[in-house]
Amino acid sequence: MAKKKTKKKVNKWKDKNWYTIEAPETFERKEIGDTPATDKEELIGRTVETSLRDLTGKRSHNNIRVKFKVKEVEGGKGKTEIESFNLTRGYIRKNIRKGRSVINTIQDIEINGNKLHTTTYAFTVGKLHSSKEKKIRKAINEELQKQGKENDFESLIQKMIFGKTATDLFRKAKKIAPINRIEITKCEIERGK
Repeated sequence: MAKKKTKKKVNKWKDKNWYTIEAPETFERKEIGDTPATDKEELIGRTVETSLRDLTGKRSHNNIRVKFKVKEVEGGKGKTEIESFNLTRGYIRKNIRKGRSVINTIQDIEINGNKLHTTTYAFTVGKLHSSKEKKIRKAINEELQKQGKENDFESLIQKMIFGKTATDLFRKAKKIAPINRIEITKCEIERGK
């Protein structure tokens, strides 16, 4: 009877090093996690998601999730850029009420070869006629395009995450009909090469 050759078990974890993942300069390079990798090149392209509250310490930012992508590794630390952000589903559902309209707008904003793919929800005070909904949707689209022309790419992302853009949209839309609130519920970022 021939002896069976046994393969020696290799502990892959011994070859791995731990790297710290840092948020971008916008968030003062705060640490957002640690991850193992055998090589630092393996880290590039990995994503990390966290709540905005973890980055700012503000309780009101608990419903915003931010996803970061590692773009380079420097000195054992993964430097990231924002890939997307979104509001939690529970927060969106909390704002939907019976007898009110919810106006959903999807818009692409192009700035210097970069693209922001945004989803915006407007929550009204009462039910609206479809013609008013169209006017609000048009006003939101126009304001987002205006914001894209007036701001640089990084500052617009920052304004969207921290709610400044949603406030500007609210001011414009409330002239058309009574609005309870407007939120940018999702934004996916495509950076140009």
